[in-house]
Amino acid sequence: MTWFKVDDQLPDHRKFRALGARNRMAATGLWTTCGAWAANAGTDGFVPVEIVRRYDPRLRLAAALVDAKLWVEDKVDGEDGFCFHDWSVYQPTKESQTVERSYNAWKTALYRDREVLDAVGLRDSNRCRRCGVKVDFRDRRSSSGGCYADVEASGAVTVDNVVTFCKGCRDLLGGRSVQVAGMTLLRPGSLGTGVVSGSYLDTDQATHLETLLAPRPGPSRPGGGGAPARPRAPTREAKPPPPTPIGTTKDTPANDAPCGTHPDDNRPCHRCKDIRLATPKTPPPFWK
Repeated sequence: MTWFKVDDQLPDHRKFRALGARNRMAATGLWTTCGAWAANAGTDGFVPVEIVRRYDPRLRLAAALVDAKLWVEDKVDGEDGFCFHDWSVYQPTKESQTVERSYNAWKTALYRDREVLDAVGLRDSNRCRRCGVKVDFRDRRSSSGGCYADVEASGAVTVDNVVTFCKGCRDLLGGRSVQVAGMTLLRPGSLGTGVVSGSYLDTDQATHLETLLAPRPGPSRPGGGGAPARPRAPTREAKPPPPTPIGTTKDTPANDAPCGTHPDDNRPCHRCKDIRLATPKTPPPFWK
């Protein structure tokens, strides 16, 4: 489906204000209707006079659009008509629509082949093979969203022909092959992932990764290979805590004299209170 784009700032544009209050609404409707027809027909903004006369028999509104520089009188294949001003700047062209439809058909066939998708994901680890940015396949708006690119622009769904791209790099690629676009693909191993052996894009890197991932010589941990085990530090025996002397508590140091400022006070300080509670009391004599 092709869309005809209309800017939300259209009512305030100087060219539409130049249409005047008498023809503004009718001319805007003609401009929008003919734009939808051109987008659907794929004429890159050209509208024959025959189509314009369906909605403007006397071509009065068409003349107003030409005077406002929204349309330009043109002739294509010997047929008179009107062409939208700067169509290729603001609207998709026929070539871009063909490329987009071809890419959508290729992407549909790709998503049906789960083995290829899993192999590409294992090789690229969700990183753009052109700029190296980490892509998010759930992001459908920003330039860092994830997608796939056709390396040879041949429509083949193979591991060698499918690479992970961000949307920004995919827009630059268009419908061209990577070689024609002058793009250089990064090696998958440089992105910190494993590779799929047998791919012409990463055969050399696969050999290099196998060398890096090989077990290192030397003593290893019991039951497995790899780097030598780190020696453990000797454990120290825990010493029992020293006994607390009589007349002290956890917060009161030993051999500490009581406070002499208020020995007879009903509310002594905390240190004096702890020492008094710990000191045994002598019972009074029986004759008193």
